[in-house]
Amino acid sequence: MKPITIYFVRHGHVDYPPGVRVRRTPGYHLSERGRAEARQAAEFLKDVPLEAIYHSPLERTTETAQILSEFHRVPLIPSELIHEWDRESIPEVEARMVQFVEELLEGSYKTVAAVSHEGPMRILLIHLSGRRPTQALLNDRDMFPFPTAGVYRVAGDGQRWEIELVFQPTLRAAR
Repeated sequence: MKPITIYFVRHGHVDYPPGVRVRRTPGYHLSERGRAEARQAAEFLKDVPLEAIYHSPLERTTETAQILSEFHRVPLIPSELIHEWDRESIPEVEARMVQFVEELLEGSYKTVAAVSHEGPMRILLIHLSGRRPTQALLNDRDMFPFPTAGVYRVAGDGQRWEIELVFQPTLRAAR
C-alpha cells in the first residue's frame, strides 16, 4: 500500500454541562476557547500540503474542520467512521477507525487531516502502535494524551506507523 500521512486533530474545547457525557448528542458547539484553539491548530497546519479534511459529522468537529480549512482550500468530507464513541464496544470503535485508515490507504490522497474525538482517536493510536486497545490502556491518560485541538501526525503504509503528538494549543482553561 502507498504511504500516507494523517494529521488527527481533536475538536476544540466545548462548554459541556457539568456531569453530562454528551457523546453523540447533537447541538454542542465550540466555545470561544475552542475556536481559538482550532485557529492555533490551523495556523500550525497551514504549511502542510493537505489534500482533504475529514471530520466527524457532529457540530464541534465540523466547526473545527471549517476553521482548519481557512488555510486549505480542500474538500471537507464528513465521515461516520470517525464519529464519536457511543454504545459501542472498544473492538467496534477500533474496527471502524481502522476501516477509515484502510480506506485512506486505498485512496489517492497522500496527506490529509481527520478531525474527530478523543476516545476513538486514542483507540486507533493504541491499535496503530501495535497494542490491543483495552479499557485499562484508555484509562492511562499518559498514553497518547489528546488535548482539545491537539494534533497527532500519523505516517505509515499500513504495516508500520510513526505516531507523534506534534501540536498542543497554548490556551488553558481559566482557573
